[in-house]
Amino acid sequence: MALGALPGPLYGGGFWVAFRQLAAVYYLAGFLLHYVAPRVFHVKTVQVAQPRKHQVAWEAAYSIGPLLVKAGVWTLVEQLHASGRSKLYTGWPPTAQQAAYMLLTIVALDYLHDAWFYWTHRLLHWKPLYRHVHAIHHESSAPTAFCGYSFHVVEALIVFANELLVCFLFPIHLGLHRVYHIFTTIIHEGGHAGYEIAPFIPSIESLVALLLLGRRPCPALNTVRHHDMHHRYPPYHFSLYMTHWDRWCGTEHPKYRSDVAKHFPELDSSSKAAAAVAAAGAAASQDPSTPMQHCLQLVPTLAWQAHTPGEGLWTLAAAASSSDSSGPGSSDAAVAAAAGAARHLPASAAAHPLVKPEGASNILPIRELNEFRRGVGLCIYRKDGLVFAARRLDCPEGSWQMPQGGIDPLENPMRAALRELHEETGIRNARIVASIDHWLTYTFPTRVREPASILKYRGQTQKWFLLEFTGCDDEIDIAGCSHPEFSEFAWRPLASLPPSVVHFKQGVYAQVAQHFGPEIERRCAAAARMRV
Repeated sequence: MALGALPGPLYGGGFWVAFRQLAAVYYLAGFLLHYVAPRVFHVKTVQVAQPRKHQVAWEAAYSIGPLLVKAGVWTLVEQLHASGRSKLYTGWPPTAQQAAYMLLTIVALDYLHDAWFYWTHRLLHWKPLYRHVHAIHHESSAPTAFCGYSFHVVEALIVFANELLVCFLFPIHLGLHRVYHIFTTIIHEGGHAGYEIAPFIPSIESLVALLLLGRRPCPALNTVRHHDMHHRYPPYHFSLYMTHWDRWCGTEHPKYRSDVAKHFPELDSSSKAAAAVAAAGAAASQDPSTPMQHCLQLVPTLAWQAHTPGEGLWTLAAAASSSDSSGPGSSDAAVAAAAGAARHLPASAAAHPLVKPEGASNILPIRELNEFRRGVGLCIYRKDGLVFAARRLDCPEGSWQMPQGGIDPLENPMRAALRELHEETGIRNARIVASIDHWLTYTFPTRVREPASILKYRGQTQKWFLLEFTGCDDEIDIAGCSHPEFSEFAWRPLASLPPSVVHFKQGVYAQVAQHFGPEIERRCAAAARMRV
């Protein structure tokens, strides 16, 4: 059996064919993960330090030993099959029943591999083994993709031994055995990439989680941050695919969940919405005069912040759980709120007051590529009617602008708006209250290549959102992201911004002021009447 992209037959070619396969996959995947992907896609680092000078070359060179060991293991697997002393089998193509069995085999291998990796990894942290064997791998405190197999050959013998053991546990197709363990090679590299890949990790479990939860990371599955934290905090995070062994054995870092929530801002939004519904339910149980409508009016916010039905229902479950512990009557309010939110989920954007109701398109992912980069703009106002503006670091004229940013591949505009809000301002206490349905476009003076793209764009076309800021200025942190864009911020009248921005954006800002200016006045006046 041959696989066109690999040198030689897929299996049965002996040691040097196996080694060439491994080397081709390992170094090509490492090159793509380390050099290409960060330049083509918008990636977010999970590291607090930078790789050392010459670290990539050192890791790539040190990986040769483990690759030779793994090729030797594969050669032994081929000999076991040839001698008939294993449960390996061949034959292609498979029947439908055999194909279904192969899928189950992959899932079984995932769990077995994860268990083997967890316990042998803990063994490698036993002091004598760590000092003489595993410490080499931990010399990379800020690992790169080439760190995947950058470890001692003794460690390679321990880690790869399971590829021999599984040959005696249950029937495995020899081709599947080879392809699966090529895949684990790439997984080892991806886990050391230094930027978040979850929830797009190529595994059956991740695919199921992606279908059920959308872009929210699944708590049961590892992220790149999970293993990257192990390189900073060696006593924690020994697993490879799943989190259950670390949770059961008390080796999950106390800050891991909160760090993941900070990396995915929508998790914080969902948690706050759930807390709001739970608090409203508790208030209703304590004070009979509190109208049920007070609970239900929070529901559109809950549905708005939940970008998939799975995410929304997860949030509602958290709210119901919290409110159930608040008092004997609170569960009724939570159930009512949950029922209302469930009705809103399929059209969550339409449930919110929009400048143009067609803004429901804000929840559709953006797929097309064209001459104008797709992006979002954020008009953030506070209760006195002033809007957030910041002075750009990279503009010699010191022009001001409102937060904006590009939309990632397959990301929807509303999610991009929440991500950019957190990345550029650090703001968490804000909610989307309206949007402009059509896209607003401006043209660059000359074509510009964005840092995260190989394309040269003529300009940007943006979906603009209006957000109400409910926090205080202390939470604003324009220097907190990895690449700050602003030197200072101020709250200014929206009408004063069009002349203050760089000249080629002034037309867009005039349209934003025309659309959002009256809406801000209306909302601030309504809020003032309620306070009186």
